[in-house]
Amino acid sequence: MKSFSFFVFLNLLILFVYAQNQAIPSTTSSTCEQYFTLNSTTSCTPCQQAIFKTQQLPTAKCNIIFILASNMLGPPTPNSLRDDIDKTCAAEATNGCNESDAKSAYTEVDKACDAEINLYLSVQGTDKENTPPYSNEVDIGSSASSIIFANYLAIPFIKSLCTKVGGEYCIVKSFEQTNSSDPLDLTQCDDCTKQSYDNLKSFQSSHPLDTPNLQRIMADSTTKEIQAFEQKCPNLAKSDAQKLTSQFYNYPRIILIGLIGFIYVTFM
Repeated sequence: MKSFSFFVFLNLLILFVYAQNQAIPSTTSSTCEQYFTLNSTTSCTPCQQAIFKTQQLPTAKCNIIFILASNMLGPPTPNSLRDDIDKTCAAEATNGCNESDAKSAYTEVDKACDAEINLYLSVQGTDKENTPPYSNEVDIGSSASSIIFANYLAIPFIKSLCTKVGGEYCIVKSFEQTNSSDPLDLTQCDDCTKQSYDNLKSFQSSHPLDTPNLQRIMADSTTKEIQAFEQKCPNLAKSDAQKLTSQFYNYPRIILIGLIGFIYVTFM
């Protein structure tokens, strides 16, 4: 088991929570009302219906973080980390996330949850965020924003997870090579970074941030770790446009590493 502290992975888990800020999809929730645990006299709003729809097939196959987490919670083996990524990537390769399903999911939630998202973004970080009656709508807006974020980046998430260099998963390389004296520094100017950067640059060029909500949600994803990445790897951020792309590359990789570390340290 890795020697990184539990506190470190809780900090990294904050990034994971931002990207998946909703309850883990339940296979027993057959209705939207059950999923949101509403009482018998309350019906889901159009926004909640759109959110619930993303947790059903086929869109649920794009929830790569939940799928990976499910695989990682099984009995540990000497090669648990690689085995679990193998299993996840094999499933994605044979019957995985369809790009059109991911786009449909974040587009539908964007339209149905416009009011909730705007409220969430307007009060985020203020006292109103946790104060009734704002808090309930803010929770819904937060979930909607998370789903837009996760589904827009679903394909890059999967590519980042399943990328191998030199016969090893890049995520495993990053996890194992992280400098223990600075465990939050997860950026590497290496072949993994370059390959994933090029993949995401291509993805972003054909998937513009074409709605105000999508632009605001993705703009809010910048973190200190991403800024550090731009400074550490200037050759991968030669222009403002490329800097923006590098932000989108490193964020899903950081989230995946944080999630892997948290589960690995906690349960293995």
